[in-house]
Amino acid sequence: MEMNDATEILLKTSEGRRALAKNSISFFLSYYLGLDIDKHHEEWISRVHIKRLHYEAPRDHGKSTIFSFGYPLWLLYHVPNVRTLVVSRTGGSSGVSTKVREAIIEEMKTNNRLLEDYGKIITKEKGGNIWVKRTKRGIKDPSLESVGVGGSITGGHYDFILVDDLIDPSNSRTQTMRDYVADWFNGTLMELLEPDSQIIVVGTRKHWDDLYKYILDNKLWNSYIDKAIIRYPDHYEIIAPDEETYEDMTFEEADRRGGELKIINDVKVYVEGDYEVLWKEKWDIFQLLYNKYDIGSILFNREKQNDPSGMQGKILNVEWLQFYEKKDLPNDLIVYQGVDLAISEKETSDYMSICTVGYSPSKQIVYVLEFWRGHRTFPEQIGMIERFGNKWDPIRITIESNAYQNAMIQYHHAVNMLPVVGSPTTKDKTTRMLAISPQIENGKILFNRDIPYYENFEEEFVQFPYGAHDDTLDSLEICVRPIFQVGQIHIGDWSTGKDVAGEKGWFSI
Repeated sequence: MEMNDATEILLKTSEGRRALAKNSISFFLSYYLGLDIDKHHEEWISRVHIKRLHYEAPRDHGKSTIFSFGYPLWLLYHVPNVRTLVVSRTGGSSGVSTKVREAIIEEMKTNNRLLEDYGKIITKEKGGNIWVKRTKRGIKDPSLESVGVGGSITGGHYDFILVDDLIDPSNSRTQTMRDYVADWFNGTLMELLEPDSQIIVVGTRKHWDDLYKYILDNKLWNSYIDKAIIRYPDHYEIIAPDEETYEDMTFEEADRRGGELKIINDVKVYVEGDYEVLWKEKWDIFQLLYNKYDIGSILFNREKQNDPSGMQGKILNVEWLQFYEKKDLPNDLIVYQGVDLAISEKETSDYMSICTVGYSPSKQIVYVLEFWRGHRTFPEQIGMIERFGNKWDPIRITIESNAYQNAMIQYHHAVNMLPVVGSPTTKDKTTRMLAISPQIENGKILFNRDIPYYENFEEEFVQFPYGAHDDTLDSLEICVRPIFQVGQIHIGDWSTGKDVAGEKGWFSI
C-alpha cells in the first residue's frame, strides 16, 4: 500500500488503522499479520470480490497464506455476522484444514496489534469452531469452521467458502478418486452456498483431468492460471560438478557471453537473455531452473507451471535416454541388482525381470549393465537370481517384498547367502517412475543399446504407463532404490567395489 500524508495520519490511531484495513486487505495483511505482499499477491487480492473465483497458482508462492489464512482473518474482523468455511484436502484432528483453522484462532488470541486495535472479538468456542461478535440475533452457524474432502459439515450455510489445495496426488490418481472428489465438491460443498455467497478455489494442478479442469471448463467460474516462470530466458544451461564443462563456466566467462551465472548447491545455473518470473524475491529464475533440474520436467511443469499435460498419456520421453560406450566405463563401479518377480509362468503374464547396474562414486553416475527377462517357475526364478548374483557379485540384490516374494528372500538368505534385501512398495508405479525420471533426464542413469533386452526396456519406457508390460522398467526402479534416496545419491561404504568392466564377462550369459 502506498503511503501518503493522509495514510500517515490514519496510522497514528486505532480507528484510523482499522479504517485502512477495512478498505485494503493488503494493508491488513502487511500491518497486522506482518506478511510481505508481492505484486502477484496484490493481483490475487484485487479479485476477491468475484463470487466464483478460481486460481491455479504455483506451489510455494503464497496462495495458502493469502487465501486460507489472511483473507479469512480479514473477513472475521470486517464482515458483520460472517459465516466462513475453510476447506482443504484433509480434515479431522490432524488434517490440513483443522491446522489452518487453529492457526487463525491462535492469531486472533495472540496478535498484539489485532488485540490493541480490535480487542477480543471471539465470543464462543465449541468443537474447535468459533463465533465472533455479531450485530444480528438468531445466527447459529459458526463464524469460522473447517472441513476436509468427504467430511461432514455441521453448519448450515456459509457466506464465504475458501477452498485451498483440495487436490493432491493421492485423491487424483485414479478416475474413481477424481469422481469421488468431484461428487463431494458439487453435491455437498456447492450446496452450502446461498445466492449471495462467495466461493474461492485455489490450488496447484495434479492431474490433467482433475477437479480444477472441470472448473476451468465451467463458464460460471472466473479462472486464472499463474506460472512460476512467465517467460523462459533465451538460453540457459545447468552444469553439474561432474560435467566436463563445469570448470569452463566461470563468472568471467558468463560476463564475456553476456549472461548471468549463479551457483546453487555446487550446480552452476547460467542464463542469457530476457526472462520473467512470478515472484523474483523468493523464486528467481536461477532457483526455478535448478528446481526443474532437480525434480524433472514433468513434476516441475505440474507443480510450478500448472501444466499437468506431461501426465497425460505417455509420461516418459525417449529423448531423455542417454548412453555410454563400454570403453568409457569407470573402474570404480559398485554393482547393484533389482529383481521384479513374476507370480505366473504363463506366456501372457508378467515377466520376471532382473536389472544389473554399476554405480560410480567418482562420477556419481549409474551405468545400466544388463537386463534380463523371461517366464520362469518359482524354482527357476530362484536359480536365475543365483545365476546373475554369482555372475556380477553385487553388494545388494533388491526384491520387492510381499508374501510370495518374501519366500524367495528367505530362501536366498538361508541357502546361498546372496545379499538379497526386501523392499516394500508403498506407491503406485507412476509415482515410482516419476521419482527416478529426473535421474534419467539429467543423465545420472546411462544406458547402452548393446546390452541384452535393451530394446524391450526402451519399448516399455516409451509406452509407459499404457504398455502391455513394464517389468524391465520395474526392475530398474527397484535396482536403483538403494542408490537414489529422495532425489539424492546415497553414498555408503564403497570399499567393496569391483572392476566390473574388465572381469565379469560383460553383457554375456
